Amino acid sequence: MSELNSKLTTDRGLAVGERLLTDEKRKLSAILDHEDLKDIKSPKEGMEEAQKISWRRKVWKELKPDKRLIPIKILTFLFFGGMFCVTPYFSLHMQQLGISVKEIAIIYSILPLPAIMGPVICGIIGDYVSNFKAILIANIGLTVLFNIASVFTPVLELQHMQPLNFNSSGLSLSEPFCLLEGETLSSDRMPWLCNSPCFDNSELDVFSNTNQTLHCTSVDRSHELPLSSCFLEMPDEAGCGHTVQFSNGRSRFSSSKDNFYASTNECIVTCVPTSMQGVDDSYMSNSRTFWIYFICRIFVTLFMNAAFSMMDASIMAVMLRTGGDYGKQRLVAMLSMATFPFIASCIVESLSKGPADYSYAIYLHALLLGCSAIVAFCINLDVKSEKNENIWRDIIQLMKRTEVVIFLFIIFLLGANWGFLENYLFVFLNYLKAPTYLLGLTMTFGCLTGVPMLLVSDRIVEKLGRQKVFVIGFLAYTVRMFGYSIITNPWYCFIFEALEVFTYQIMWVAAVTYFPILAPTSLLGTLTGIAGAVHYNIGRGGGALVGGFLIAGVGMVWTFRVFGVASFFFAIMYIVLHKYGLNKLAEVKDQDAENTKEEEANQKVEV
Repeated sequence: MSELNSKLTTDRGLAVGERLLTDEKRKLSAILDHEDLKDIKSPKEGMEEAQKISWRRKVWKELKPDKRLIPIKILTFLFFGGMFCVTPYFSLHMQQLGISVKEIAIIYSILPLPAIMGPVICGIIGDYVSNFKAILIANIGLTVLFNIASVFTPVLELQHMQPLNFNSSGLSLSEPFCLLEGETLSSDRMPWLCNSPCFDNSELDVFSNTNQTLHCTSVDRSHELPLSSCFLEMPDEAGCGHTVQFSNGRSRFSSSKDNFYASTNECIVTCVPTSMQGVDDSYMSNSRTFWIYFICRIFVTLFMNAAFSMMDASIMAVMLRTGGDYGKQRLVAMLSMATFPFIASCIVESLSKGPADYSYAIYLHALLLGCSAIVAFCINLDVKSEKNENIWRDIIQLMKRTEVVIFLFIIFLLGANWGFLENYLFVFLNYLKAPTYLLGLTMTFGCLTGVPMLLVSDRIVEKLGRQKVFVIGFLAYTVRMFGYSIITNPWYCFIFEALEVFTYQIMWVAAVTYFPILAPTSLLGTLTGIAGAVHYNIGRGGGALVGGFLIAGVGMVWTFRVFGVASFFFAIMYIVLHKYGLNKLAEVKDQDAENTKEEEANQKVEV
């Protein structure tokens, strides 16, 4: 009997193969030009070939672009490219302006507030006016405006005085205040033309308590040395050859009658700092640079995050109207994120004269977003929304659920790790003297490795389960953090950048597909927004804040290791919590649901 069933199954399979072969010959021979189909004689061979053709047909169908969606793809490509070509350079730009690491940490701790407020406020306005296009274009324009304004933030001038030594080879100085440890900065000695009369006592402005001595090569010469950037600028007339006593505020020094002076247009030495590490920033928080940049960055974050929210809503509006696939638009965004950061880094590398000038990345950002605004103006982005009369009550009930709270906590922790790397990885690679183009290449590499995963990520999540995906994300962060802490060559970072597939790509797919399981359809958008804010804004800000203070306290290398240990601990914690907490909670809820069904059935029987 079993042999008969087996034979029937085989015969049916062969018959199906023959039918599939006939269908595929008729439908696909013109498209795929399979001339060898006519030579197939065996039904088994026909079934195998039909399966191959069917697979190729599915791939062709997936890759074939929908002409109706080409404008939205162009908009997505320009928008995400414009946004992400500048985000890697925010921290480096702040350091270039003279803002300290502690102040960077303070700025990042405040940024989650406008990042959360922007999408909420603009979402309400967009629903009220029913015009997502206008809100999107307005947010794009304001983002560009305040980013351009940050370029014109005045650079903080750090002034300091150190011993200067003259010899036959010129002037040399060693300054830990603005140079890397062990490095010296030399300047060729200029011809001194000092033959003017002597002068009386003068005054200087200084920032610290110190005793300094200026020495000249001969008593008949005196040198006026205005040193720019990080050194104290001397007055127009200065004596030389005597000890100068400095104290807080103003100090005086004297010069004898046989000393002469040199005017600023005769004797000038310029010092440009090669590193801002170790700067005493006790007076920086009162600087104009800090407050101007801080205000610009607040508004950039507000409108940038609002633009991201409006962009998602606009894409979904087009998808609902045309029946397109949101995942494919996300794939276009990933390709854009892989392309433009690298292009931006190459532009910065090639156009900068001297130290890297990150303003070029901001100009590219403005160009791409300007083009995206023009494309958005030409696309129909209308959307219809329905009101929920009991939304606040439903949100409160949703947030009281234990599994939702735990899920948001896990998303926060993963976001903290992501935020730390997002804000300080480039600073660390820059410390390792990585070329500027390598910084953009790391982001390109991470995006390209994630592109194939977008095609199979749903199946991976279903196979492993969402909880295991989150645990793998924590463990991957552990490997990345410890890996970065031991490398001395910046090119080795690509080994650990490949793990972004697990720390972000698959992890976020698992999170997004978890939303409809945790929340009813009426609150799906609400939970999506809350989870996005927790991960991308609150978690990111928390990671940047903690990371900044840890770097200031224990250094960059040990900060990576601390985050690595914390990630491993949270992975173990989530395993235990899920095994002994959430599973039992699910069992109790299932039992309660069964009891409720039985009670309802009994009531129906009694009636």
